[in-house]
This record gives sequence, structure tokens and C-alpha cells, in this order.
Amino acid sequence: AKQKAPSSTIPPPPTDGTQLIIAHIPHGYTPQYITQWMSMAGATPEVTDITWTLCEPPRVTEWRGECDAFYADREERDACFYMLPTCTDVHVAWGADPKGKGRGAKGTPPDITEATLMRVFSAFGEVAGARVLRHPLLGTSRYSAFVSFVHKDDAISAVRAREMETELPEEPNKLFIIRIARAKSQGDDSRKVPIYCGTASGHTYVDYLLALRK
Repeated sequence: AKQKAPSSTIPPPPTDGTQLIIAHIPHGYTPQYITQWMSMAGATPEVTDITWTLCEPPRVTEWRGECDAFYADREERDACFYMLPTCTDVHVAWGADPKGKGRGAKGTPPDITEATLMRVFSAFGEVAGARVLRHPLLGTSRYSAFVSFVHKDDAISAVRAREMETELPEEPNKLFIIRIARAKSQGDDSRKVPIYCGTASGHTYVDYLLALRK
């Protein structure tokens, strides 16, 4: 006989248009911090507990959180949402050099990491994050990515450069070319909000929170 699937013990969050979903929360952040941060946009929301999950491969050792921020009504939520600053994404791509003459390797393109992309493109300004596009099932790189700049002017400067050269830690004697395609603003219902996570050895660490309007 067929068995019924077990019902969830956690009810789905309400979607009445009064909340923002806050995702990509760095590990160690608290609901109190999220409340304080969101209050800077104009109103103080009621923030739920944070749910923590491991990132998808290959960053399976990194925890990120998600919570809901509830407002008095839809108008208050939308007003605060539009007050949030947002990063500007730049689409980049790379491949193997078909000639292999000192500017890359023949065959399979290199698996450039998010950390390498952030290091390379910080030459243009503050970078809050990078996301390599990967195959949904295999987890393999599609050899393209989005780099998130804190300031739009820095993103525009990167696009004007058209390409960047970089060395990989695994292959320090080869230069790989990263092509820079275009800048892309966030959608009408999402904000990738830059946050500053402290300074060490003269370097300011920047990350971002993802605010989603449902």
C-alpha cells in the first residue's frame, strides 16, 4: 500500500506582501543585527530566527543564513526596500587559449574560483562577492561568473576594460584571459546589499546580504 508523505512540522511563511526575505547571511550574524541593519532603511521590522544551511558545492564548508523581516504593511516594506543600496553585477567569462602560447592552456579552460575573481576585479574597486555559474547536477564550472561591485561606477570601469589577465595559484606561470561582458543591475524584487565585515591587515572585508521582495 502507498504511504502518505510526511507533512512538514514547520508551516510555510505567510506571503501577504508585508515581508522581505533576507538571505546570504554570513555565519555568526544574529536576528538583532539584521533588525538593526534593516532599521537603517527607515522602519524597524520584526525579524524571525535565522535558518542556517551549508552552501552548495564547491563551498560546502561555508554556512549561510536566511530569515524573514516583517513590516507593518506593504507600503512600509516597499519604502524600506527601495532605500536599500544594491551592488552592480558584472558578467565575465573565460576559456582556454586555442594556441596555448603563454596566455593560457590548450584544452579544458581553468576552474577559476570566486576568491580569484574577487582578487582580480578588486583592482577596479570594492567587490562584495562573486558567483561562478555551475552545472546544476554535476557542479562543474560553466566558465563564466557574476562579480558584484559595491559601487556602480567601478562596475562600469571594469566593463570598459573588456578583459583582465590573471595567474592562478595552481598554474603561476600562465596568464589566463577573463573577458568582461556587461554590467547587470539587480531586478525589481531583489537587492544585493553590501555589508562591511571588518578590517584585517589593512584590508576591508566586504560581503553582501540578499533582500528579496515576495
